[in-house]
Amino acid sequence: MFSSVSSESVSNDPTDVLIRDLLASQESPTIGEVRQIIQRIAAGLFPSSRKSISKAMQVAAHRYGHTLSNRGDSLTYHWAKHVVLQEQWDPRLSAIDYLRYVRNTIMHMRTEILLSTDYIDRTTVYFFASTDNIVPISDQGAGVAPQILVVYNAEDGLILTEHMLSSSSKTREKQGIWLRP
Repeated sequence: MFSSVSSESVSNDPTDVLIRDLLASQESPTIGEVRQIIQRIAAGLFPSSRKSISKAMQVAAHRYGHTLSNRGDSLTYHWAKHVVLQEQWDPRLSAIDYLRYVRNTIMHMRTEILLSTDYIDRTTVYFFASTDNIVPISDQGAGVAPQILVVYNAEDGLILTEHMLSSSSKTREKQGIWLRP
C-alpha cells in the first residue's frame, strides 16, 4: 500500500546503529539521543514484504467499505488485522489513520520506551502507551484494550507492529534500557 521498504540487510542508519550500540554497551542515552531515536522511529516504515490477507480480514474490510486483495504489505496486513478484523480501533478508519496512531504513540510524551531484544535476539525498541492517551473514544473500536504497543526492529530499521493489548507485563519484564520509563 504505502510507507514500506524492503529489508535485505542490517540497517546502517546512524540512529539504528546508535540503538544497537546503546543496547550492546548498556549505556544510558543522552536526552538528545532519546529525541533522535524517537524522531527516527516516528518517521519509520513498515516492511514492504507481502503478507497473506485472510478471507476473514477481506470480509470484515468489505463490511466497512474497504476493499482488500488476498496479499498486502505489512502496514495493510496490520491495519486489516488490528483495526478491521479485531476492531481495536474504529473499523471505519483507514490504514493512513492507523499509521497516524502508530506515529502518535511513538511521539507521545507519556509513552514509555524500552530498548531490548526480541525473542530471536534482535535489537528492538518497544513503545508502551495508554490507549486513552493516544486514541480518542470516537476512534476506539469494540475490541479496544487499555494499552498500545509499538514494536520497532533496529536491525532492519522497520516498524513491526502496533496493536492494543490488555497487559504488557511480559514485555516490560525484558532486560534492557528504559529510555523513558
